[in-house]
Amino acid sequence: MPERSPHPPPPSTTTDEWSTLKSLWFELADLSIDEQRRRLEACGASPAIVARLGQMIEAVPLVGDRFDAPAHVALGFAGSTPADVPAASLIGERLGPYRVLRLVGRGGMGAVYEASRDDAEYHQRVAIKSLWRGADSDVLLHRFRAERQILAALQHPNIAQLIDGGATASGTPWLAMEYVDGVAIDEYCDARSLSIPARLDLFRTVCHAVQHAHQRLVVHRDLKPGNVLVTADGTVKLLDFGVAKLLDENGAGTSVTADGMSPFTAAYAAPEQANGELASTATDVYALGALLCTLLTGEPPLDLVGRDAFARLLEVRSGTPRVPSSIARASSDAVARHRGVESARKLGAALNGELDAIMLQALQRDPGKRYASALALSDDVHRFLRRDRVLARQGTIGYRVWAFTRRHRPLVFGTTLALLTALGVSLLSLQQARNLRFEAARTERAANFMAGIMNGTSTVSQDPLISVGPAGTIGQLLDSAVTRVSREFADDARIRARLYTAFGANYAAQSRYANAHAVLDSARVLALRAYGPTSDEYARASIEYATLELTFHGAEAANEAIDAAARSEGMNDLDGVLSAQILLLRATQAMQRGQLHTADSLAARVVDIERRVRGLTRIVAAAENVRMVTTSWITRDPRAYLRKARMIERITDSLAMPVSKERDGAADAAIESMLVLGRADSAEVLTRLQGERLQRSFGAQPWVQVWAAKSAALLASLRGDTVTRRLELAKGRAIIDSIAEFPLVLRMVFNSGYVDDALVRKDDVSALSMALSTRDAIVPTHSPFLLSFAYLYSGTAYLASGDPVSAESELRAGLTMIAPTPDLASMGPRLRRPLVEALTKQGKLAAADSIRRIDPPKGAMPPCTPGGKWTGCPDT
Repeated sequence: MPERSPHPPPPSTTTDEWSTLKSLWFELADLSIDEQRRRLEACGASPAIVARLGQMIEAVPLVGDRFDAPAHVALGFAGSTPADVPAASLIGERLGPYRVLRLVGRGGMGAVYEASRDDAEYHQRVAIKSLWRGADSDVLLHRFRAERQILAALQHPNIAQLIDGGATASGTPWLAMEYVDGVAIDEYCDARSLSIPARLDLFRTVCHAVQHAHQRLVVHRDLKPGNVLVTADGTVKLLDFGVAKLLDENGAGTSVTADGMSPFTAAYAAPEQANGELASTATDVYALGALLCTLLTGEPPLDLVGRDAFARLLEVRSGTPRVPSSIARASSDAVARHRGVESARKLGAALNGELDAIMLQALQRDPGKRYASALALSDDVHRFLRRDRVLARQGTIGYRVWAFTRRHRPLVFGTTLALLTALGVSLLSLQQARNLRFEAARTERAANFMAGIMNGTSTVSQDPLISVGPAGTIGQLLDSAVTRVSREFADDARIRARLYTAFGANYAAQSRYANAHAVLDSARVLALRAYGPTSDEYARASIEYATLELTFHGAEAANEAIDAAARSEGMNDLDGVLSAQILLLRATQAMQRGQLHTADSLAARVVDIERRVRGLTRIVAAAENVRMVTTSWITRDPRAYLRKARMIERITDSLAMPVSKERDGAADAAIESMLVLGRADSAEVLTRLQGERLQRSFGAQPWVQVWAAKSAALLASLRGDTVTRRLELAKGRAIIDSIAEFPLVLRMVFNSGYVDDALVRKDDVSALSMALSTRDAIVPTHSPFLLSFAYLYSGTAYLASGDPVSAESELRAGLTMIAPTPDLASMGPRLRRPLVEALTKQGKLAAADSIRRIDPPKGAMPPCTPGGKWTGCPDT
């Protein structure tokens, strides 16, 4: 080994010398002392390089992760010169426009402080990172100035912004970053015992932030849990994006410092980083794979615990990542329970297969064999979440068939498994020995029928069914299946009842509501006759039927079906699926009746049952959607409304529901909240993204088309494009008018936008026509919640068209509807203000004055009224 020079070398080395020095350091680090000496003698390096190399090699045992240890220690200069000592405390000092408040922590770069902007411009909280004072400060500052514009392009909600930078009076470099009040992503997940799907959802957010930076040619180079924070409201923030780029020696000026090694953390570093090769986007993909492994198993893929720095570096360079499912099986049951799994063995089983394949592809030693991008990694995770075929798996026929089966399980095998399970219960009853043979035959017949659905041939009649091609023929499949059920199971009402329930629910999912209504009505009749009024089978059919009635005919129409479902024996299990579904129906029913506190309480119980017993499900998303609406009315706080919307978006992403009523309701709420809060630019971005997402969706369900038209109209409105807005609204109206039955809430939301636009354009005739047709569609529901809006718009339209008498009648009807429901009191001012105008135009000045006194005097802010034109909200 080369002997260390008695005097420290000069603080800087020329670029050519540093290139040689670094190459030798990486080469010698893995060799024995004798081999190091022979290699040095053969290379003919200068005495200065040999002396510096000795310092670097001696420093190896002192260094852990390169990024977590000060650079002056990493390269053997500890205590050698005053310039290498970390900067003194900056607390109380002013750096540029910032006043340093307190020390947050110390790391490999230096110290991290909280600071506040200390000038009269505006208030701003930042994190100040002061770098260890070294010989390359001037180079670092030069590089910072050169790169600042590039890094400023990283405008992403999940990336902490690099704001400013400079140097102290003593020459210590500092960077001002966006201050993030959060915890490391792994700590956040463990503290809340997030399930595997919820963790994958957060991870996908990280991937999209990384992809944003990669598209702008910025690589992080040190992704790890400590650089990915999650705030209390669940917002992911990536720290130090671009800082590694600033510190890297590549692209420096004419000289670089000996402590200019590119920083990284060994447990999350790609092999090319340890080999001193150029970092690329594939480097970050590797780190993402290691991060995902930590989130799902509790440990990174490389086992570096207890190893010295040399062994760590060697493992990063040549080690093989452990299989994540094996890590999970070797962990404790406590780790598994933090992920919503009972034991370490079951956690391993959950990761085995597809998730293993995803992580191991990201962790390939060869960068070219990893995912092509962070987005590609995210997309494969998304495929797993939506039960689609994962690209990281071998494309065998067996796996493809299995993935296809899992993907279409809600339509096909979900029905079969439910049927077989339910019928199998009867086979276990020895008391019904007489029926064993018959029940076995029933099970086989049902299984054969569902097998025919899959392979396109009826195994009972051998008649051709349909061919399920790549374009998808789910609607044809349903039609064929329903037609044959009545013939092939004419002698078995029980099987018909169960299959009709499943097929009716799928018709509703396809927006074929008339078919759904007819099939579910038959299912209820058959289930009542075959199983009885307290059976779970009758309850399931009634739940699906009640859901349709609530959607199209209102709370009162659904009451009988909900009550029927509530009489089932399954309701005795307070944690059961039936109990949660019926509570959700009750919550929606209460909301339509204007009983918002009751609806919120019932929906909260549903969320508690589902999360505690079954984890994250679509029922949770639907219940949170109810709570999102009730929150907006109860709190009158657009920020609370926005937080709920963001939560539902995360839930639906985790459940692979990119196009769903729950997701689109949340997107609409987020846009509305942004507009209320005066953030029109953000609202425009969200509206555009929502429209793009709907356009990319599969199928052409009418409700999707109407949502898309509504989003496009709002986007046009924000841009001042009145022509496009009018065309999109006309398109949506044509769709609604062409369908006999259309969801009530969507009808109200869309039609109110149409009326608003017509009134703005002074097209009073169109506004009145739409308002009256909407009112007529809503009146049969007797829903105070919906009718308060219907009467508001019909009254306003009458007023605009010059008929104050009819306007008074409509507006008084609206006030009558909300009178018995205190939860809807905030609609009062919205109805009374146009009523005062209608009375005044009729000359009823005393009556107008009497009503005017009910609300705040002119000039006072009216109460915040959610659900439309919010005014007087906090901070608006």
